[in-house]
Amino acid sequence: MRNFHQNIFNTEAIVVRINNFGESDRLINIITPKNGLIRGIAKGAKKPKSRIGGHLDLLKFIKLSVKINKNLASFNQTETLNSFNGFRNNLSRMSRGIYMGEIAEKLSVEGAENIGLFNLLVKSLHFLEKTNHFELITRWYELNLLKVSGFSPELNMCVETGKEIQPGNHLFSSDKGGIVDINANPSDGTPLIPASMNTIKLLRHLNKFEWEDHYKVLVDNQTLYNSKRILREYIHFIIGNPIKSEYFMDEIFHKEKI
Repeated sequence: MRNFHQNIFNTEAIVVRINNFGESDRLINIITPKNGLIRGIAKGAKKPKSRIGGHLDLLKFIKLSVKINKNLASFNQTETLNSFNGFRNNLSRMSRGIYMGEIAEKLSVEGAENIGLFNLLVKSLHFLEKTNHFELITRWYELNLLKVSGFSPELNMCVETGKEIQPGNHLFSSDKGGIVDINANPSDGTPLIPASMNTIKLLRHLNKFEWEDHYKVLVDNQTLYNSKRILREYIHFIIGNPIKSEYFMDEIFHKEKI
């Protein structure tokens, strides 16, 4: 639903999608704090001497002028606030940045304010420049993106019985949005994912603390994999369609392990 408060305004934004359009233009999707997702066109952005083309690059943090039209918005007077150059020459960082932008885009609504989502994306791209904990920062971002979008998973109470989850190995239900006690025995055929005690602890920790607090967290590979599987399947359930950047991110991840 497109419900913008103004027809012409200036805003900060993150560029999350770029497509060439014709010989000289580009179709650009941006995420903004007060107007959510905006789909627009940047006239002449492909031209070598374009004043705006260099600013409208994927994952750049920018300030620009937006004019809302009937179909696509038009973008002008663009200024780069942060290029996030720290990950542009590193495929591991770049692939995860693209993934962060794509799932933020899929959870954004055109014309709908979501300052929390916007600030989280900007902050996470900044963290991504500095960290070497690529899997951990991705899980932290996914959990916090779910939180600011209203889909935070229930990690403390059983979504089947309503009782507090006791220490131990349990299960996770994507369609019910949280942990299912190992002894709950759902009778409705709900698909369940194993959630080990260490995985539940990690998810709770990432869900509770700011990223700076995770630099010294040591996590074994199996726990990282289990948390990835749980959050990925839950995000797939919420979004309902493929996340294209996953394939690129996974390909880079597997090449690094060889």
